[in-house]
Amino acid sequence: MIPTESATLIAQNTMIAADGLSSTKIKVLVFEDGLIQKITGGDVITLTTTAGSLGTVTDNGDGTYTAELTSSMIEETAVISGTLNGNSIVLTASVSFGVARLSTFTTTLPLNEQFDPAVTSYTASVANAVDSFKVNPGTVSGERVKLTRIIDGWGYTLTANNESAGITIYNEGPNDFTFTVEGAFQRPTVYTVTIDRQRSAKLTDMKTTVPNFAFDPNKVNYSAVLFNNTTTLTPTFEVGTTVKVSINGSALSPIHSGDPVTVPISGGGKEEIVLFHVTESGKAERQYSYRIIGK
Repeated sequence: MIPTESATLIAQNTMIAADGLSSTKIKVLVFEDGLIQKITGGDVITLTTTAGSLGTVTDNGDGTYTAELTSSMIEETAVISGTLNGNSIVLTASVSFGVARLSTFTTTLPLNEQFDPAVTSYTASVANAVDSFKVNPGTVSGERVKLTRIIDGWGYTLTANNESAGITIYNEGPNDFTFTVEGAFQRPTVYTVTIDRQRSAKLTDMKTTVPNFAFDPNKVNYSAVLFNNTTTLTPTFEVGTTVKVSINGSALSPIHSGDPVTVPISGGGKEEIVLFHVTESGKAERQYSYRIIGK
């Protein structure tokens, strides 16, 4: 016997995020006598899906039936099929479960791995002199990338595909950055890039009779005007660090941590230049300069 009824499957959204939470309605429209839509319920509808999960079919009492399709955590396409009163519904419906990913990722720094959209963690080691880099994250149309520097939460959103971003590497050692790719009806993907900037040799402190030489291990140039005949600079540093000092271009001489360095002040506007050359195995060299003008 040829069925006099037929049905059509319609997905409210053809793409939802592959997050195991997002869902869309699957609607069944029942027709009788060709293309006349029924306005009453009572039909037996079954639905199955190749991916995700389907909720119970609800009879809306008006010739339509609905069920909720929930996504999986996998980027895949669900094909929904069904039966009407025991007969197969000819046409199916499809819903894609989407994941927003970078399509390309170029940077002025050499990453330790060649970029793969499925790999979400990358590292690069750079010399101490490298304090910035640029990135160009590429996406498919309509996606955006949020760039965040982990240490201070700084960041902004790149809305254009392959938009260039300049990033400062503030700290020695590891610096972490994240690139969160977002798209409509898609699960975001977070890429983490760690830039390991070479550490440099440093003084730990500098005691001085110069009044405005407040010491900062990361500050290397100091200057002051003095009326004294002499002043002293007393550096301290960790075991394993080598420090050599020169005054006005004299040969560099090694000193011990806590050794005071006496600097004669000539007066008459003459400059006295004191250099502390700091080295340590495996670290970048650093030089501190003290410029003292005698009056």
